[in-house]
Amino acid sequence: MAELWRIDDNNFALYIEAKHTQEIKNIHRSRGWPIMATYQKGDKIVGLQWRVPEWDYRKAKRIEKRINDVHESVEKAAI
Repeated sequence: MAELWRIDDNNFALYIEAKHTQEIKNIHRSRGWPIMATYQKGDKIVGLQWRVPEWDYRKAKRIEKRINDVHESVEKAAI
């Protein structure tokens, strides 16, 4: 699952569950977005949140859509 929302006039927040390791690696490698938060359960990281500048909104929206499309198809296959 991924979520994208506006946090102020110039920035968005992008949250991605930690199980999407390839997308996380791609963000670390090719984007200069700072990590705002890490979500943990016990000692295990379950999600990451980035601050996305407004001019990168479309890139972040595509990442969110790609992850959620994959997430939905996995849920449908499980039913």
